[in-house]
Amino acid sequence: MLFFIACAPLNGAAEEKPLPRSIVAGAIITPPWIMGTEEARTTGYCTAVFTEAFRRVQTRLITLPMTKPRLQSSLAKGKIHAVLCSSRSWHPNLTLPMAESLPVGQSGNIILMRRSSAVPVRSPQDLAGRTMAARLGYFFPAEYEEAFKRRTIRRVDVTSGLSGLHMLLAGRVDAVIMEENEAEWLLWQEKQEHAVVIVYRFSALTPLALLLSGPEQRLMPAVNNALRHMQQDGTIQALRTRYLQKHLESID
Repeated sequence: MLFFIACAPLNGAAEEKPLPRSIVAGAIITPPWIMGTEEARTTGYCTAVFTEAFRRVQTRLITLPMTKPRLQSSLAKGKIHAVLCSSRSWHPNLTLPMAESLPVGQSGNIILMRRSSAVPVRSPQDLAGRTMAARLGYFFPAEYEEAFKRRTIRRVDVTSGLSGLHMLLAGRVDAVIMEENEAEWLLWQEKQEHAVVIVYRFSALTPLALLLSGPEQRLMPAVNNALRHMQQDGTIQALRTRYLQKHLESID
């Protein structure tokens, strides 16, 4: 009879697990940060940046387009372990610990109205009695959340920035609240830059990064190191130029 004895490494350290060969990330349906010009695609700036970063750590990145509620549910159930171009502050209902990579962009919200019916906005009271399209699953500054709750402003949930913009242009809502870079991109794509006007710009900006949850958080040092090298060798700037052109301001 043969006996096998498991021996610890000679240096007494626990044996390191190999890095995963692939990882699945959720990509919220939002051009231009993640998606391309078609809503069902995941070929945009963020995907390109992090696909290259993971390639440099010999891990394949698989991206799946999702609405925010589905993305949060998939994270909680362990069906995905990463989120592209997001922030922990955007997921207040999740209790999962999540590591956040170095930022590759920044995000800020604006309120848009049709130029023909725009009013100056300094507070939610200026929009009292009106309807506003807002992304499903998104939370906004406290005074606007309170206005939605009290129905001082009637919130109309939409699944994408594009659908919210279309509702605004068609006159089905009075205003839309959305991410500024996304708005600029969509208005340029739709050739509607002059049809709407920004009536309010929120001052807070959110750094956008890759989020990792669960055991895959151990990838973060390697991913961050790859991002630093991509910044140094010009890869990130080249991807910004290719995918975003003037629509993304550098935060370096």
